[in-house]
Amino acid sequence: MPVHLQKRKRLQELQKEIEFLRTELDLSPESPGNDCDLLRRFIHILPTALFYLDRHLIFRQCNATGARALCCPMEEIIGRSLDEVLPERPALREEIQKVFQSGAPLDFSVVLQRWERCPDKENRHYQLTCRPDRDESGEIRGVFVEGQDITENILARSLETERARLATILNTLPVGVFVLDAEGRVIENNTIVERIWGGKPPLFEGPEKYKRKTSQYKGWRTDTGELIAPSEWAAARAVLRGETVIEEETRILRFDGRDGVILNSAVPLRDDEGRITGAVAVIQDVTHARKTQKELQESESLFRNLFENSHAVMLLMAPGNGRIIEANSAACAFYGYSREEMLRKSIFDLNTLDRKSLLKEMERARKQKGIYFIFRHRLSSGDERDVEIFSGPVRLGGETFLFSIIHDITERKKAEADRERLLAELDATISSIAAGVIIYSPEGKVLRANPTAKIIIPHSVETWELPIEERLRRLVRKTLKGEPYRFGETPLQRALKGETVQGVLLLLRHEKEPRNICISLSTAPIRTTDGEMLGAVAVFSDVTALHEMQEEREDLLRMISHDLRTPLTIISGHAEIIEKYIKSTGADEDLGPNVTSILKSTEWMDGMIDHVVDLVRLESGGYVSEKENIDFDNFLQEFLQRAASALDISRVRADTPPGLPPVVACPNALERILMNLLTNALKYSEPGTPIRIDAKRKEQWVILSVRDCGKGISAEDMPHLFERFYRSKNTQKEEGLGLGLYITRLLVEAHGGRIRVESEPGRGSAFIFTLPAASEL
Repeated sequence: MPVHLQKRKRLQELQKEIEFLRTELDLSPESPGNDCDLLRRFIHILPTALFYLDRHLIFRQCNATGARALCCPMEEIIGRSLDEVLPERPALREEIQKVFQSGAPLDFSVVLQRWERCPDKENRHYQLTCRPDRDESGEIRGVFVEGQDITENILARSLETERARLATILNTLPVGVFVLDAEGRVIENNTIVERIWGGKPPLFEGPEKYKRKTSQYKGWRTDTGELIAPSEWAAARAVLRGETVIEEETRILRFDGRDGVILNSAVPLRDDEGRITGAVAVIQDVTHARKTQKELQESESLFRNLFENSHAVMLLMAPGNGRIIEANSAACAFYGYSREEMLRKSIFDLNTLDRKSLLKEMERARKQKGIYFIFRHRLSSGDERDVEIFSGPVRLGGETFLFSIIHDITERKKAEADRERLLAELDATISSIAAGVIIYSPEGKVLRANPTAKIIIPHSVETWELPIEERLRRLVRKTLKGEPYRFGETPLQRALKGETVQGVLLLLRHEKEPRNICISLSTAPIRTTDGEMLGAVAVFSDVTALHEMQEEREDLLRMISHDLRTPLTIISGHAEIIEKYIKSTGADEDLGPNVTSILKSTEWMDGMIDHVVDLVRLESGGYVSEKENIDFDNFLQEFLQRAASALDISRVRADTPPGLPPVVACPNALERILMNLLTNALKYSEPGTPIRIDAKRKEQWVILSVRDCGKGISAEDMPHLFERFYRSKNTQKEEGLGLGLYITRLLVEAHGGRIRVESEPGRGSAFIFTLPAASEL
């Protein structure tokens, strides 16, 4: 059992004996008798300090242990007050007074600073017990004070606390620590050691086993690659030879088979006479640091290669004063300085911003780990350029710099200014247009709408912001016949798919009034020069009133055509009867030409009525029926056979190449187109000259043409040929209503195609039109 525990046990036994004697015997100073003297002598030699103080806190009794505790002769204690004996302990007086006041025992500890009385003595800790002494009446007449020396206990606890504190400190250190004794035994190590070595290190058990134990540690010097012998480890050299080793870099093989790099340090521990009593070894795992350092070096090398060889302008600057630390070749070329000249400059020589503001922006870039700027920089020539800069901190060689990538955006800013000007011009232009104009994004979002558009289509602000699907759904799109458009087939959606739509009439529901709006709508895709889709534009006019007038006109034309056919049929019938009568009776033969003229005139008038009816049907959208895929070569041959009785088809030559895809068309409409064009070609070309019909494919279209060898069309007539009721002023006699080519144009456009004319006076004309080709699936 340790010595301090034996002392504690013995003191506890003596304390029990004293307690027994105090309760069984009267220990007051007035108690007479030999037994009392014997008891006093016995108490005098006890190892526990005993005192008796009266009500005035005067020492009346003191044993030898108490005198030694106070480091004062007994005769200088008895008869003197507590304040005289222990003036430096006023708190002790207060504690003893509590016993007189409360009448209850009191335990407390106190430190006696013996060095004040005996400089060669150390301070001692005592556990004091104060108990009241009462007379026969129960009044407290004094106190017994027992003092037990607990210095060794406190020191033992303090030592244990210090050892625990040391262990805690060792285990919280970021490095591994060994503590060895003079024999080379490991008496303490922290957990970091086990973590670094990948397992619990073997213990050293004395010199004779030192080599065997240390041989389990595998290590090599990083500078030479030499294997470290057991006696050459830092801890071994400190214990065996008294060497001090500081951060010796070593590559190790851990116990779990992994490689590592450590910094190994060790210092010997010596006593007062200089003898080695042990050693402390410290190991620091720098595996990750060395790997990071290598990666950093490789990264810096890569950065410098990229920096120097990049075509982008790059600068490296000191963040505090803006001094240019490095500039790549692109930067030198851009600013017009040599590298040596660039390195003598600071960013303040290049940037036109004032110094104070620029320093503030540089600090912001440093703190925010990268930021975007737009500045103006000055070149060596004095020219100023707009630049955008991406700047942020980088660490190179252990220092922090500002790394900036610089792009010249002078032309871009100029282009942006031009764009803003063009947009302003666009806004002004479309605002001045009397028709409604709406520009859409590729997704159908409204980008711009002029005031007229907002008047014609009085959407609420919320409706304009809706997605295209919901916005079109609210409009309730319908054709003039009242049939709804299938979603995805509206003119706007067709334009967003790349199709151009012109002159479509459709009905829209007024959002604020229970009525329909009739608009004439044209849409077209907006593309860049290289074909990229940018959106679509819609141009429309409110033709509600015109539509209502058109309906009235169509009703009138239907009525007129019906009413004209009745008398015309009667005239034609009577003329045929007269013609038969003349032929059968041989009547006045001079009347024959007159009758023939009557019949031709009625036939001509009937054709004009057909044109009027066709016009009404086309403009109301009812002429072109369901379209189908038509083999044009077969269709043309059958058509020419049917038209042989009315046309001189012997003059017609057809050229349709093999592999021509079918056209998507209404058969009746296609026949009417060919009939109109062939009739004109035969009429306005010399008899016997050929008429050619050609066909070829181009992308998604089939291009058809009807060419004649007539006298051609004048430049004055060319722009008006396809207009309603237009007749050339150069014809010898005016025939018809001027509706044939107009109806032909409507028929072609009803199929989504286009028609045009090419003509050169004296060399004939060519009417060229397109029809959609059938898809090849």
